[in-house]
Amino acid sequence: MTPDSFAPDLYEHFDLDRRNTSRELGILLAAKDARLEQMGFEIGDDRRQEAQIAHTILSSPEIRATYDQGLEDQLRPTWPQLSELAAYGEWPFNVQHSFQQSNQQQYGFAPTAQAQQSPFDPFTHPNQASVPALQASPYTPAASAQERPLASTRAIMAIADIFVCSIISSPVLAFATDTSTFSASFLMGLCAILYCVGFEVVLGGTPMKKLMGYEVRDSTTGEKLSWVQSLKRQWWRAITIVPGLGSVVSFFAAIFYATSIKQENGLLGAHDKLANAEVVKKQR
Repeated sequence: MTPDSFAPDLYEHFDLDRRNTSRELGILLAAKDARLEQMGFEIGDDRRQEAQIAHTILSSPEIRATYDQGLEDQLRPTWPQLSELAAYGEWPFNVQHSFQQSNQQQYGFAPTAQAQQSPFDPFTHPNQASVPALQASPYTPAASAQERPLASTRAIMAIADIFVCSIISSPVLAFATDTSTFSASFLMGLCAILYCVGFEVVLGGTPMKKLMGYEVRDSTTGEKLSWVQSLKRQWWRAITIVPGLGSVVSFFAAIFYATSIKQENGLLGAHDKLANAEVVKKQR
């Protein structure tokens, strides 16, 4: 990847399905970047930079729409120009069309990279000089798999949280033993919801996750989950409110979600994807 080389179609370059949603493409590209990191490629390697630029563009519905329109208009951007699109959400002014490139080659006056970046060109995009190389791209790359806990680590944290939750809610659980089965199931399920959802939304993670150095956040914005997001992610705990059947559904859902956390999908569980969330190392 050189500064003046034309970038390929990102969908074809990374073997992506154009029918996928932006969130699905973001997850796939984050997993590709994580695999490159595990293979020993540094953050400045061309292959990782290409994956991160593609992630920023295709995981954002707005920027992706701009990129897709550029493909329809037969634009021929370079990698630095794609980096600028990722950073600012719009095309720089000097992106060429495919027919422009063919005409310039035919008559032998294809512009040089230096001419395109001349500081005296009054038609140069004002931000072009500030993006001379891909290393200067201001976007934040997606969290890599190394920043996310393994399925076994998450299982340990979940079991520890159950223990902590039972201690905190012991007065309520003691009262529940003297009530009907329906009331007991409802109160125990309510305690689990308040513990998991409440701590995720207010503090960014349950006590054991925070203690072990992890947090739960929106995988796109990096912010704490909203109440709706957290409830979507924890629905399988919330269903324990329903007596009998709720506990059975919750048990099998827990097994399914635990086994869905794999290296192949960037260590994201199916319940994480449902809420566009991720569990990562806390930012220092």
